[in-house]
Amino acid sequence: MAEKASHGRGVKYLDATKIEFGKRIYQELQRRGWRQAELARRIDEPRDKIGRYVNGISLPTDTVLQKIAAAFEVQPEVLLDPSLTPPTPIGPSVYDDLIPSGTIRITTDAGQHGLATVMINKTVSFKTALKIAELLDADEADQPTSD
Repeated sequence: MAEKASHGRGVKYLDATKIEFGKRIYQELQRRGWRQAELARRIDEPRDKIGRYVNGISLPTDTVLQKIAAAFEVQPEVLLDPSLTPPTPIGPSVYDDLIPSGTIRITTDAGQHGLATVMINKTVSFKTALKIAELLDADEADQPTSD
């Protein structure tokens, strides 16, 4: 793992240079189709401050970093550590032909008492997606195995 370094205001960065951080912010803005003003509005900070980050002039305080990460729905480390892959842009699902976007479909199989098939094609926050995955993993652990 990359060594942590402080930029002087108590914020811990993982080998993030001002330029690298600016590139990450720019990438996230592009993925969402946002302008700097939109991010500034969402985090309640001046637009010129966002411009300084994007242009690699400065790094944010820990508080501002947390707000930026929350606006992008990512962990702060994703914005700081160049070895981490930015999230894939959210776009039309390959399953839109099977189940319309925004839909949750639950079906049961008469031969499988107490079991159901769940199809979800809905954009949710990463945090919610993790909770769903945890529930599904826990449910799999409760299923009988066929040996």
